Amino acid sequence: MYQQFNLEFCDEFHYPYKIKEDLMKILEVLPLSNLDSILIFGSTSRGELSYRINAKAQIELFSDYEFLIVPKITCPVRRSFVRSKLSEIQDSLGYENPFFHIDFSMRPVASFRFMPKTIRTFEMKKTGKIIYGQDIKSNIPDVTLKNLDMGDINNLIMIRLTHLLFDIPKKSTEVNRLFLKYSLCRNALEIPTILLPHEGYLIASYKARVRFLHENFSKLKSRRYFPNSFPNFLENCLKGKLNLVFPDPLEDLYRSVLESYVILIKFIGNIKKSCSLSELIQYLFDIKIPLIPRLLRQRVYETLYATRYFTVKGFKRHSIKRWISNHFRGLIIAFLLCMHYAMWEYMVGIDPCEKLSKAYRLLQSLLLKDFTFNDSDSFEVKWYQMRALYLSFLKDFDFFLGRSLK
Repeated sequence: MYQQFNLEFCDEFHYPYKIKEDLMKILEVLPLSNLDSILIFGSTSRGELSYRINAKAQIELFSDYEFLIVPKITCPVRRSFVRSKLSEIQDSLGYENPFFHIDFSMRPVASFRFMPKTIRTFEMKKTGKIIYGQDIKSNIPDVTLKNLDMGDINNLIMIRLTHLLFDIPKKSTEVNRLFLKYSLCRNALEIPTILLPHEGYLIASYKARVRFLHENFSKLKSRRYFPNSFPNFLENCLKGKLNLVFPDPLEDLYRSVLESYVILIKFIGNIKKSCSLSELIQYLFDIKIPLIPRLLRQRVYETLYATRYFTVKGFKRHSIKRWISNHFRGLIIAFLLCMHYAMWEYMVGIDPCEKLSKAYRLLQSLLLKDFTFNDSDSFEVKWYQMRALYLSFLKDFDFFLGRSLK
């Protein structure tokens, strides 16, 4: 019955049989007769799924399933139909943690040549697995260091710090602390994804990148920025992501991840290593050249958003481009760093008021409007309210973050 499905990689990676069952259930609800091929990519196809067996002997899956669905040109498939079917299956699989979801993209082979030259496309071709139909991987464009979209690479800084921001729970339960530790490890593993192309290396998978750093760290320019313990830190994050075992206290792990991102920003921004956090935040606010190049698909949204607010504020039209290029990326990164460090200081018992005040001023600059808190509000109330305002900014801006934020 299942001979038409190519799921041998599940055995190769020693996945529990439940994973193969999940994939078969997903494939069965898709309109296979109208499809040329289905490719699975991401953690599943790389042998990097995150799961554990709970006390009830049930699998808890923390990773997601990501598919490239290739419809036949002669048999159109409605995206809304596929989305509804996958949504139904997702609800039926029984994974209740916030990290699991089923994601897909859909395009015919004829449009493959228009795929963006991103790290996602690179990994899709290098590590993706054909699980149904024709082998279409040869049609996926080659992504090399010469044509890699470095703007997309650098945008991962904002994407990962944003995801981490929204993974911070409102209640500090044992389960929520586990979820946050997982998120910290998962987002720390994107640091080599961003770093290595700046060093001249394009490598697929977390395991391969961490192994490369272990073997070649002394040869990298960034070794002058990162501590010697950096490869070991990433190795521990990889073990944490894969095995969901976290020996380090949450507060120590949080601090290490934040410090690593700060060092990464300094390195790729060619900022002196001795620059303090306060100086870095001010630099990001004042930066005259955008640290993060814009993606083509964002420009229309950015211009419309900026025009709407600058029209309301009465700015001249030539100010729009200047605001976008000079401040936008830096503002977001500075805001995210202030929010994260404020939360970390609060966790360890340090007064977070200075960082929270800076985040408040930066968020005002992002929103292009004033907002106020009640004097009696606690730190937590203010922090989570600012996070909600940031989310509204992202929604209004139609900012591309890779997955929906709840």
